[in-house]
Amino acid sequence: MSEGDNLSQIVDNRTESSSFMIAISESHLDPVQLLVGAVEASANGILITDRTGRILWSNPAFSAMTGYTKSEVIGKNPRFLKSGRQNDDLYRELWCTIVAGRVWHGTLCNRRKDGTEYTEQMTISPVRDSMGQVSHFIAIKNDISEQVRLAEQQSRLVFVLEATSDFVGIADSCGRPIFLNKAGRRLIGIGDYDAFPWMNLAEYHPVTARQLILEEAIPSAIKAGIWSGETTLRTCDNRELPVSQVIVVNKDERGEVQFFATLMRDLSEQKKLEEQFRQAQKMEAIGRLAGGVAHDFNNLLTIISGYSEILLGGLGVNDPKRESVKAISEAGERAASLTRQLLAFSRKTVLEPKVLDLNGCVRETEKILRRLIGEDIALTSDLDPLIANVKADPGQVNQVLMNLAVNARDAMPRGGKLIIETRNVCVGPGYALVHADLRPGNYVSLTMTDTGTGMTPEVKARIFEPFFTTKGVGKGTGLGLAVVHGIIQQSGGQIQVTSEPDIGSSFKILLPAVTEKLLAPKCEMDAEVHGTQAVLLVEDEDAVRSLALFGLQSYGYKILAARNGKEALHLTATYHGDFDLLVTDVVMPDIDGPRLADALRSRFPKMKVLYTSGYTDDIVVKHGVEQEKAAFIQKPYTPLALVRKVHQILDGR
Repeated sequence: MSEGDNLSQIVDNRTESSSFMIAISESHLDPVQLLVGAVEASANGILITDRTGRILWSNPAFSAMTGYTKSEVIGKNPRFLKSGRQNDDLYRELWCTIVAGRVWHGTLCNRRKDGTEYTEQMTISPVRDSMGQVSHFIAIKNDISEQVRLAEQQSRLVFVLEATSDFVGIADSCGRPIFLNKAGRRLIGIGDYDAFPWMNLAEYHPVTARQLILEEAIPSAIKAGIWSGETTLRTCDNRELPVSQVIVVNKDERGEVQFFATLMRDLSEQKKLEEQFRQAQKMEAIGRLAGGVAHDFNNLLTIISGYSEILLGGLGVNDPKRESVKAISEAGERAASLTRQLLAFSRKTVLEPKVLDLNGCVRETEKILRRLIGEDIALTSDLDPLIANVKADPGQVNQVLMNLAVNARDAMPRGGKLIIETRNVCVGPGYALVHADLRPGNYVSLTMTDTGTGMTPEVKARIFEPFFTTKGVGKGTGLGLAVVHGIIQQSGGQIQVTSEPDIGSSFKILLPAVTEKLLAPKCEMDAEVHGTQAVLLVEDEDAVRSLALFGLQSYGYKILAARNGKEALHLTATYHGDFDLLVTDVVMPDIDGPRLADALRSRFPKMKVLYTSGYTDDIVVKHGVEQEKAAFIQKPYTPLALVRKVHQILDGR
């Protein structure tokens, strides 16, 4: 049977029921020729098979789609095109449908002659004979490979956009949103199933930033194709978030805007870290200033405090000069206290850390705090009995408690409540990641909460700045909270603040927990005990050396004094005997204290060493002295304080 006969039979079988074929007949045209021409010219691939599925005819579009010529497919079953991707159940369902006389419509993945795969959308229609029996099948095929590829590409792109952690949105040429990824929905506060807000692109920004978007960002993006900068995002609950934003414009070949794409990244944590860094820079700058004058200043204070102590010791209770000398001594102590505060908030002070129980520190200072804050403020404590130990300078911890208490008192001029709490806290990696000054691990928290006037966000942002104060002239130095911040930072911890105007403030301190046990307290020495050991004193400041010499000799010690390291080596070269202790300044010209000690140990192996310095901690450490491992006394000191330290070292206490 020829191709014309096949089509003629199919046409004849459908002529009576086809108005189209009747119209062709009435026009005196050959219906078979017309139909064959139309099918041959169709852009869709067309197959005609018999009732067994054997191919009887195919058009050129089918050959173009598959790569097989008409002669190569005649007589074959269309299943020879199978790629193997479809389950056989699909083909059984297809065959059962068309054999039953119903139309089947679906998608198949087939393979071309060259081995490449393609996706086709196919409709198979059964053709009945004059007896109503299915005699043939007509399959119309449409290659949708490109559409499928584009759909898969779009699906992958959407998957990537949904997975990214940045805000990604797409808006039409009028700025109305048509897509927003999950990160974007979370950022502005829209749930996955909430209605999408139909807002213009600029309306995602607060009024303060909208002018930048409308007048600069969008026009620049349209002109150059892209704009980037920092701006502010407005959330559904009217919060404002700092963001970095990129706006990209897509245009057609005529230069008309098709759509906008915008990417935003939340900069909140970055801004917080930048602010922390700026704060640290301020502390460092003041610290360098304080450290630069600390050495000479502390030497002078050592002389003032030392000789004041000596003079007071020689004056009777009723001596008219006593008050004057006492005033000098108190002024020296206040000056020394100011120096310590400057060094404390700049994290340059020399610490003497010990294993502490914070509960014990609170209980020890509680009586002082009650007197400090006054009777109109109720002080209560809620101390966890199971808190871990911490390692810190006890004097510094007491200073923190005192400074916070004073700050709370000033915030409650009409009375109120002050609550101190302690707790164990575990800091996880996520929290530590956004707090650069903390490492993951166990901490002990000490929280002091007041019911005072509270602070505005603007004031709260500056409370740890040195010399910043909201108190009147002459009522505050602006160092109290800066000192607290410096001490906590230097102790490896962190201080957090929450505050609301007219509600109160809460200062939460985190200090690293340690597993070390508390040490038994050492007995205080009797200040009147005299020593008899030999001491080598090396101090490059003449007045300080004279004061130390006077103090040590007054308590019975045998002293050899030198003004620097070279002189000490020269004097000891001809010295007959041993030294029990070397008392030396750390920073000296030519030979510093640690190098001098090393040079003398070969001759005096049993000699102990006590370092002194008016410099700050980092300078001392750079010269090889670590306070936790070496005996050390910070200037300014008094003769009695020096004697006590010497007695403690030589007696092994």
